[in-house]
Amino acid sequence: MALTRNIKKELTFTRNYKLKLTKNQELLCLSILTGMSNLYNLALDELKAEIELNGKLPKPGVFQKNYAKHRNADPLLQLCTSQASQAVYQKLISSVKNVLEKNRGKIAGQFYKDNIPNDLSDKEKENLKKQLNVNLNKHILLETLKIFKRKDANNLYSTFVFFEGQYDCFYDDSQFAGFIPSHGKIKFKNVPENQMGLLRTFKEGREFRFVTGRIEVVKKVDGFYASVSCQANREDLPSRTKPYVGSSVGIDFGNKKVMTLSDGKFKEKFSPKVNKRLKTLWARKEALQKCLSEKEDTYRKMNKLSDGVPSSNNYTKLLQKLRNTELDIQRIREFCGHALTNDILDNYETVYVEDIKTAEIMEKDSAISKKAQKSMKRNISHNSWGTLKDQLVYKGDWRGNKVTLVPAKNSTQTCSDCGNILEGDKKIGLKVRKYVCSVCGMEKDRDLNAAINIHNRGNKISAEAYIKVTEEI
Repeated sequence: MALTRNIKKELTFTRNYKLKLTKNQELLCLSILTGMSNLYNLALDELKAEIELNGKLPKPGVFQKNYAKHRNADPLLQLCTSQASQAVYQKLISSVKNVLEKNRGKIAGQFYKDNIPNDLSDKEKENLKKQLNVNLNKHILLETLKIFKRKDANNLYSTFVFFEGQYDCFYDDSQFAGFIPSHGKIKFKNVPENQMGLLRTFKEGREFRFVTGRIEVVKKVDGFYASVSCQANREDLPSRTKPYVGSSVGIDFGNKKVMTLSDGKFKEKFSPKVNKRLKTLWARKEALQKCLSEKEDTYRKMNKLSDGVPSSNNYTKLLQKLRNTELDIQRIREFCGHALTNDILDNYETVYVEDIKTAEIMEKDSAISKKAQKSMKRNISHNSWGTLKDQLVYKGDWRGNKVTLVPAKNSTQTCSDCGNILEGDKKIGLKVRKYVCSVCGMEKDRDLNAAINIHNRGNKISAEAYIKVTEEI
């Protein structure tokens, strides 16, 4: 369950329930997702055409001008609500904007590198750069769209909105909609555009009343799920039953130990037994990927194609095995991540977390080899620093802990005793595991030193906020 705040600053959480569908319901879901996959491909083509024509992202009204025509022409799209199919356009634009925000600088840098020769003078480079800037935005958008692959039978659209609205949702035949986890049912009545009927869930939970914002049906490797977004009340959320071990703590993220705490403790995300299981799954995943790649290459050579995949049963079975293996890895990571963040919030009332930017970390030390950089990126992805940070923030809000994000700049280079900052050649690189201060001579583990700095900065931020509030009063 994930807890967030909506636009109105109200607490909302999302629960996922596995659905026990009838054959007709499963066929209907697959038909809807096939129609939405077709719509997604059309929307992708239209977006590319708009960018090539105008050199910028279109406004929502312009982008969706052909939506009604596509919906009327495809009987599969008419199986779901208009709201559900229209969400394809909204999600595509939103995803493009998110990817664009992360990759704009990188794509622009590569564009300049490919088109500006090194043998030109500075003035000539500047003039050429101004000429290239005319088409820069179009190039960045088109490169961004290459990340989005077309949908097909092996890669269907994965979700559609089953219901959206503000209703008091509980199991009651007089209501428009009903939901009760303890009964294992999701029931919707009087919805003429949606013929799903009564959906049953495998998972049972405690009964509670809520105002729902949205219920989506999501297709995963192992079946269909209902994702229920609800408005949460404080009385519905669990409260603490035991005292905290410590009052406050600073947290630094690392590769050797995923979390280093300012009180000297080190936290691992995976136990040795779980690590062994993950290594087995990774080896299986690599073997399956290699086997699938060989089959694809053979298929393309035999049919003289530049793209495409086999439609044989053997290939489909291998692909399903790969997806099941990836799902196992994902679930282990999620479970261990939740266990770690729960442990931190159970033991500390106030948590100061390093506001880490993983993209910057991956690029900040150019002195190390490419092989070491690749290994570092893999470790960062494996440990999921960003996910752990987000979980601490929303769970802290949920449980009543005070979680503060602290700027991470120079947290490693600053002495936690005297405040001296190492600069220039004295900076410690990623290979150096011990911090030695050139002023006071303090020696300490680099991650522990950073965690103490984060804790000190967090206390300072909290004190400044308290003084500001006091002055306003």
